[in-house]
Amino acid sequence: MPKDRMLSVEEAFARIVSQFSVLEAETVPLMDTLGRVLAEDVVSAEDVPAFDNSAMDGYAVRFADTQAASEAGPVKLRVVGDLAAGAVPDAPLGPGEAVRIMTGAPVPAGSDAVVPFEDTDRTDWAKFGTPPGTSGDPATVGILLPPEYQDNVRFRAEDITTGETVLTQGKRIRAAEIGVMASLGKAQVLAYRRPVVAVIPTGDEVVDIAEPLQPGQVRNSAAHALEALVTAYGGIPRRLAVVGDTVEEIRQALLSCHDCDLIVTIGGVSMGDYDLVRNVLGAEGEIDFWRIRMRPGKPLAFGHIEGSVSADSSGADADSSVIPAKARTQPSPWGEGQGEGSVPAEVPDPVIPAKAGIHPSSDESNRRVPVVGLPGNPVSAYVTFEEFVRPALLVMQGHTHLHKTTVTARFLDSMENHGRRQFVRVIVERDDHGYTARLTGEQGSQLLTSLAKANGLAIISEHVDYVEPGSEVTVQMLDWPEEA
Repeated sequence: MPKDRMLSVEEAFARIVSQFSVLEAETVPLMDTLGRVLAEDVVSAEDVPAFDNSAMDGYAVRFADTQAASEAGPVKLRVVGDLAAGAVPDAPLGPGEAVRIMTGAPVPAGSDAVVPFEDTDRTDWAKFGTPPGTSGDPATVGILLPPEYQDNVRFRAEDITTGETVLTQGKRIRAAEIGVMASLGKAQVLAYRRPVVAVIPTGDEVVDIAEPLQPGQVRNSAAHALEALVTAYGGIPRRLAVVGDTVEEIRQALLSCHDCDLIVTIGGVSMGDYDLVRNVLGAEGEIDFWRIRMRPGKPLAFGHIEGSVSADSSGADADSSVIPAKARTQPSPWGEGQGEGSVPAEVPDPVIPAKAGIHPSSDESNRRVPVVGLPGNPVSAYVTFEEFVRPALLVMQGHTHLHKTTVTARFLDSMENHGRRQFVRVIVERDDHGYTARLTGEQGSQLLTSLAKANGLAIISEHVDYVEPGSEVTVQMLDWPEEA
């Protein structure tokens, strides 16, 4: 296939994702695993909870002693002790006895129910360890409402049993999973490594954000937005200084990132006289493709460079650094009917052992580093990052769900189209009839505020020339997690 043929969105997605696979695993502190993917099964070495305990503040009793209780005729029991959370009962509970107990405290042997304070005649709540003031004899308690058998008792191993596989390899770690592992005393966790991503802004007109603007200059906004996106999707960003529009500067910048897992450039991939990134990429490595049938983001280059890296910077050899994931087929998140040369109904997410991003084991050896050359306009760079770079980052971290969650919304505006897949910035809201989507305003690829206002990207098919108000559109939700 000619390298300058314009690819469909599906083709570009599949070809990029196919060149990445999950990185090596590393052991990290528990609290550094949020959002990462487990590289091991978590098997419990203990029961959770480790003992029977009270689910309420009240009195541990024998069920048989309380069944005749009522408000008119309370059952009187002798209080033989107090148990706070963390205390250990020193004797079993005998007939006619009760123990004042707090939530989480071990239930004494012989007890088979806990009566909450509010179902007794005592008024000395929240006065543990002190004699009650006006509640009568502190050595007795009146049961006003009989409990159910084993009422308010949490039993040993009710949540987790010894030897149980609690979490499986490939599980995305959320706050709940961190809590589960903490309950098992797991302070260190084996998770897949976070990819290191170089972000290289290019252009003689681009200046640092702290510099005063001179005529004809623009601030380096896109690189900061992409650096934030790398972080948001679990990567470790390495933002380089702005690179000028010369072959040698671009070449040196690309080769300086030989130890990264992915290089993302901004600008220099279009048809202008000074769009040199594509030329340098072709000279130093290979270009897979460079144009996509979409708006914004038509000029996008994908390929790799050849670089040298020492084994000392890798931390792993080539055999152990890549764990292949299984190929997947998922419904297209971009709508139906994508045209000639595309992958219409099902989108393969083939994940194979990557040629790029593998650290060699020799002292000094060539390695292939994947490069995604994004357009220079900030909105174009942002949207193409979301569509193509984000999935690559997720694959490298062991994630299997790569597509953003979509909703069907009623389009409140009108939109013309001219043969390319459009990703339109919209504000999605919900009314009594479902979701609505309205434009954030003008859709120029230089208007970053249109992204700041948006919570979704409405997808307009390349086969649709005009979208009327009230039409249904598919919307990718920008701030929602990837769909399961």
